[in-house]
Parts: sequence; structure tokens; C-alpha cells
Amino acid sequence: MSNHKYFKKVFIESSVFWQLGPRLENVDFANLLEIQKSAGFELFVSVVTWLEYLRERKKELNRYLPSSQNILRILDQHRKSIPEYAIAFERTKAYLEAIDAHYRPRAAELGINILPLPQIETQRLLTMSIECTPPFEEPEEKTKEKGFRDSLIMFTVLDALRNHQKSDALVITNDTRLAEGLQLHAREYNAAFHVAQTIDEAAKIVSETITKAERLRLQSEMQAAIDMLMKHRSEIEAKVMEIKELTDADLGQRDAFHAFYGMTERSNTIDIKTVKSVAFDQVNSAAWKETNGETCRILFDCLCKANVIVRVPYVSPFWAQPKRYKIGEVPTPDLYNTILSLGQSDRMEEKTLPFLLYGQASFRRDNNEWQLVSLRLDKSPPWDDEFAALTKASDSAYGTDQSDGS
Repeated sequence: MSNHKYFKKVFIESSVFWQLGPRLENVDFANLLEIQKSAGFELFVSVVTWLEYLRERKKELNRYLPSSQNILRILDQHRKSIPEYAIAFERTKAYLEAIDAHYRPRAAELGINILPLPQIETQRLLTMSIECTPPFEEPEEKTKEKGFRDSLIMFTVLDALRNHQKSDALVITNDTRLAEGLQLHAREYNAAFHVAQTIDEAAKIVSETITKAERLRLQSEMQAAIDMLMKHRSEIEAKVMEIKELTDADLGQRDAFHAFYGMTERSNTIDIKTVKSVAFDQVNSAAWKETNGETCRILFDCLCKANVIVRVPYVSPFWAQPKRYKIGEVPTPDLYNTILSLGQSDRMEEKTLPFLLYGQASFRRDNNEWQLVSLRLDKSPPWDDEFAALTKASDSAYGTDQSDGS
């Protein structure tokens, strides 16, 4: 199969793109970029996706700016002047004003093309909104409307694929409503494309279009990175043991959150009473970054296991909300949980649930041997803004090594 025949265009939608975090990277994206070198496709995001990404970066700093300003005020009350602090504060505000200029060169370096908005009729958007045509959703309340930005993304992608019927385009989105909208309007634009829900899934699809030799080379490089990490299994295990808290989403209970917001039917939720312990299982995938002969960095994700106590059988009520679990802590019953338990079984069962962590390891060569310099683990990125807000408070629940400047 020719490695220049399929998938010339790959589009990344907001719900996936923002998972790359402030560094614009994770192991799945790094692997996709490696495949790109052989497959030769172009990467695209809409300007709406780009602006949403920058908004998240601004939020990260704006969360702490008020406290910094308070410090300046208190220092003034102390009649103490620390010019460097004031200068740093002003420079941070200036950076926020010009954050696009900071990130756009990085996007260009990674080969990410930012697509401008096409001409879109306001009347059409209004009609779609009123009729709840995908990607518009049924409003939760009279004052709330979901789908406007998604519709702009949808029309941007479709305009870029107008009269493009070669089936060599791939759209990466885990937003089912947006995917439905793309398919619904594809015929109007005479466009053909495939849809993948994750970057990892997209990488697997695209890898089928490159030569077998290239696939074997990439697999060999990944395995070498995994083998190098597994030499430091004890350090990874120690990091996993530092986890203090998990959420429903971490443990695969996202349906509870979806159903609470009317986004999907409940299907696989279970009633987790407590998380007894967590343990490292294996490194799933890994990618080399910034290898110069003397130093290198490896991005990876690892599969872990949570030993939990659940109630069986369990029928999840429609009003159930996502929960947090302190590792090894038995929750204190409250009125809300008591109400949820009415009519439910009291039989408890022990289960093992998988969950993923994202990692980064830095190495330095010493006497021809790679020495581990720093290691950090983070929870896999939240899947949307609402859940990001829910889990924000748990960011400090992970013991992470910041010595690599992360």
C-alpha cells in the first residue's frame, strides 16, 4: 500500500485538542506526529478550537493572578518594596494579552494549521439552534444553548473539505453530537471523511496506510522507550502510590456525569463505596522527545489498577452525581448518600478497575548509561470544561516532581 495515498488531512476538534495541555503534547499526539513523517498528512484545527485552547491557557494563570495582586497590596501595607515581584506580575499580565503570539509559533513548529472561519449565514445558525439540528443540543434550560461554537467548528471543517470525496480526511472528535452534525451536512458540501474519537485511535487508523517497514520501525522505537521506562519500574510504582484521590471519570464512570447532564443514557455505572488501594500495572505506550545524545525525554501513559469496594446489584438513579474517592478512606455516610441507598442492596463486592495516568520522564547520559533525572505522573486530561471544573480541586492530589520545569 502506498504511504502517500490516504489521509492527507487530519482535523483535531476542541474536545480532543485541549487535552494536549499547556505544552501542546502528550504521548498519543507524539506518536501521531511520528506517523505523520511517513504518512505525509497535514494537521488542522479551526480558529474556534484555537481560541478555546488559548482561553484555557489564560484560565490557568488568571486563577492565580488575584492572589499575586493581594501580595503586592499587603507588601505595600508593610511598607516593603520588592520591585522584582511587581515586574513579574506586570510581565505576566502582558503575556496574557499576547498569549497567541507565544503559542502560534509552537503550533507552526508542530505543523498545526489554523483554519479561519468561513462565511456562515447567521439566519442558518439561528434556525439550526431553534430546531436543535446537530451539533446544537436540546437546551438544558431556557437560558442555556449548547452548540454554537461546535457549529462554527463543523462548518469550518466542512468548508475545508468542500468537493473533497477522496475519503482521505480524518476528523478527531469525541463529541458525538458534532460528529453527527458533520455526517448530516457532509452531502451538502460534497465531502467525505472518517471520524476517530481519540488521537490514539486516529494514529492506529493512519498507521495502516504507511508501509509495513515503517510500522515496524515505529513499533520498535516505542518498545525501546517502554523498555527504558520499565528499568525504573520501582520509581513509577512509587509515584502511583502517591495518588491521594480518584474521581468517577478516572475510574471509567463517565456515564454518571453524562446522564446527570442529560447527555446520554446511563449504562455502565457502578456504586463505588471506597477505593482501598491503587497499583501500577504496565506502560501502555511511549514516545521519544528531544533526544540529543546527552539528554532525552519520554512521554508515556501507563495502565494502573484500583482495588475498590462496590455495592451489587446497583441501579444508578438519574440524579446521581460524579463522586471523588480518597484512597484508603471509608466515606462518612451523609443524608444525600443515605437517600441514594434507599431500596438498594447492602451486599458489597471487591473489584479491580483500570485507570490511566500520563507520564513524563527526563534522562541524562552518564558514562554511556541513561540516568533518570525526573519523573512525573498526571491524571489523564479531563474530557470537557464542566468536568474540568469538577476535578480542578483534585490537581494537588498527585505527588509530582516539578524539577524538570513542568
